[in-house]
Order: sequence, then structure tokens, then C-alpha cells
Amino acid sequence: MRMTRSGRKCTARALWALSLALLFVAGICIPAHAADLQAAFGEEDAPAVELDARISHLAAMDLDTGALLLAQDADEPFAPTGGAVTMMTTYLAAQALTPEVTVAMDGGEARAADLVAAAILDGDQDSASALAQAIGEDAVSRMNDAALTLGMTATTYVSPAGTPEEGQRTTCTDLLCLGRALVESETFADVFSCAVWETASPDSGLPAQIENRVQMLNPDSVFYDARVLSAFGGGSGAELFNTVILAQAGEQRVLVACAAQADEEETYALLSQALDVTTSAEGYFTDVSSQRWYAGAVNTMASMGLVNGVGDGTFNPNGTMTQEEFITIMGRLAAFL
Repeated sequence: MRMTRSGRKCTARALWALSLALLFVAGICIPAHAADLQAAFGEEDAPAVELDARISHLAAMDLDTGALLLAQDADEPFAPTGGAVTMMTTYLAAQALTPEVTVAMDGGEARAADLVAAAILDGDQDSASALAQAIGEDAVSRMNDAALTLGMTATTYVSPAGTPEEGQRTTCTDLLCLGRALVESETFADVFSCAVWETASPDSGLPAQIENRVQMLNPDSVFYDARVLSAFGGGSGAELFNTVILAQAGEQRVLVACAAQADEEETYALLSQALDVTTSAEGYFTDVSSQRWYAGAVNTMASMGLVNGVGDGTFNPNGTMTQEEFITIMGRLAAFL
């Protein structure tokens, strides 16, 4: 890359790499809240796509680039239950426990991995409570502190067990932050990716096998979707069924958080439809093919309002960029720091 005060130009590729590096060094959780993006840039943070009316809240992101692919009331709070809550209990357990460590529970003891399977896959509240006790005192306070650390500014936990609780709130945008952290931790990755978990805790009272209630992972289910890589449980509140999944949609690993005014099985069908949209959705610029190595970086920066292209819906990826244009984009980036 060459850049001097005399106005020499740097390649656009170097800018993308540098800008994304700065984002990750700064510890920004991508994507930022949609409301923040719109306030800063006056632009939509994801391509406008018509989704099924039963989907009350949804956010989908490219796990590897952080680009927000779909959003529908993604920043509107709702009351989480089941996996949307025990995901955080599991996140703290992943930091404090190994999968093989033995954890005390009412009536016996169990491996941490088996308790995570029971809590996440089957929604077992006693297992989630046992994990919370193993984490230490003030588990709920720790959950809320961890939420803030991860950038989940609209989330409040009241119980670690996944039960419906007054005042317990989250958003789909926040759940993406948590889901990404769980994927990156890898501690209990085997649990999240299985259709049936084989337990190894004979004195725990847990069943020998625990089925994942998210049937999209079960090859024997009519709701099976081969694109789904992992599922983080589900939960039914007074009006909404909520869940988080990780899927392979085309060349992208897509993390989806959803809360729908539908029953559990209907929600799985709606999620498959949302994955269809992310696979076929075009990027921000007509001359940036999804097959190009830099497509994720360009679309991420466009989703954050850092770049707007050169007009007519194009980006001119093979062009060059002046020092002044570089400084303008760095100034926009500063709004996130």
C-alpha cells in the first residue's frame, strides 16, 4: 500500500483489511444496534426483506464477517425463556468449568456437559440451576455483568433457569452477540451440534439420551434442515417461541436469533424460510459478487455505514481510493469507538 501527502492512492483492499482490523481490535460487537446505526448514518443496517408476519423479532448475521443479513424488530425487547436465557448460564459455565468436571445437583451429580445438554437441548430447569450454583454466588448478577461486557445493552436477566420471569428482557441483536461468543468459546460445541446427546452421568437422574428440542437438527424430523449446524435451545413464553441457530447458508455461516408468534414447529419452518432468504439475498453493491474473497468485508462496512459506494449501486472494487476518502471513512469509524 502506498499513501503520501502528495495524494498517492492506496488500494481499496488494503482499506478493507485495515478497517476491519481496527473494528476487532476495538472490541466492537458487530453488528451494532440498528437504532444506533440509523441515528449515526440515517441508513438501514440490513437489506430490506419481507419476512413472514408471524416473525415478531429476528436478526441474522454472517458469523465470520459480522455483517447483518436480515433484521425485523431486532432491537425491540421481548421476554426470553428457555435457551435464550440458559445460553448465558452456559456461557458462564464455559468460562468456569470443563465439560468433564462433576457438578453437584439435587439427588446426585453430573458432568457439566450433560447438564448443559439437559438445560439447552431439553430446557431442563433443574440442570440450569445446578450449573448456576457451580458458577458461584450471585449467578444472576454475573449473567447481567457478562451481558454488558458482550455489548448486550438491552438485556436483563432475572433467573438462570430459563423460566418466564417478570422484568427479564433481551433482543435478537443481543442474542447474536451471545451466540457468537458461545460459538467462539467452543467449550460445549459438541452439545450444540447434536440431535441426540448421550449422557455419562449414571448417578444424576438424567436420561441416557437427551434429544435436541430444535428438530431442525434431527434427520428423522419433518423439520430437519441440513443447513443447520448448531442450535441453542428454545423457549416458549406467553406469546412467543424464541430460539437461536447456527446454519451454513451458501458460503456463509449464518447465526439467527428469532422470536415468533407461532408454536415451536411453525417457528422451525419460519427459520428455514429465513435461511432461504439469506442464501438468495444480494449484497449492497451489484459489482461485488458473493464469490469474491472481499465480499464479506465490503458488505460489513456498508452495513455499518462506513462506505456508500460510487453511485448507481456499485462499489468499483478494482478502483483506488484517495487519502481524503480514506480519512472520511476513518472518521465514520470513530463514531463506533
